Amino acid sequence: EDEALSRVPQELQDAIMRGLEAAMSTGPLLGLPILGTTCRLVSIEVTADSSPAAFQQAASRAVYEAARDTGTFKLEPMMKVEVACTEMHLGAVLSDLNSNRRAEIGELLILPDGRRSVLATVALETMVGYASDLRSST
Repeated sequence: EDEALSRVPQELQDAIMRGLEAAMSTGPLLGLPILGTTCRLVSIEVTADSSPAAFQQAASRAVYEAARDTGTFKLEPMMKVEVACTEMHLGAVLSDLNSNRRAEIGELLILPDGRRSVLATVALETMVGYASDLRSST
């Protein structure tokens, strides 16, 4: 437990914890929870008119500001894909993977039958409906 927090009345400690928990459960990035993070109270000033609601709000705001200032990112499932196409359609496939799917292209191979194979890592979320899109564009 933080030394600064131990000097604060229990009622305010509870309010601070509620504010931290609320902010961590619905973070600033798409309302997704903040994971793998710890909070440390560095300093606190308590006055006679300090209210639990004010401390709860301050704790919540501190988490949002820290997340904004340090940069947050969305954790999402990634998948490795292999897309085989003719050389004529290679540009369309690469363009779609790069721009629409935010793929990291790993390798471009030439298959024994002359087709091209694109190996990439892509967010699973962006691949919903990809087979239909691929058929439409090739």
